[in-house]
Amino acid sequence: MARVNANTDSKADTSQADPSNTAATISQDVGGDAEITIYPVRSYLDGQVVRRAGGEGYKSPKHDAVSLIAAGMATDKKPAN
Repeated sequence: MARVNANTDSKADTSQADPSNTAATISQDVGGDAEITIYPVRSYLDGQVVRRAGGEGYKSPKHDAVSLIAAGMATDKKPAN
């Protein structure tokens, strides 16, 4: 019979996430905000609204924003004009 070490944690350690991965950083954010401001870096259809590359930033639900940032469609950092 194999013994299992009770001190071994089988859960993934998210504290070791790569800080350069913005989507991972945002999804780990402990803040209570359900929405974050994102800025389109490529044009895409958001519901019935076309979000143009370089356009105005807008509030988006965190779960949608994380997906858009991970796909390279938007960023959470305000672009320089």
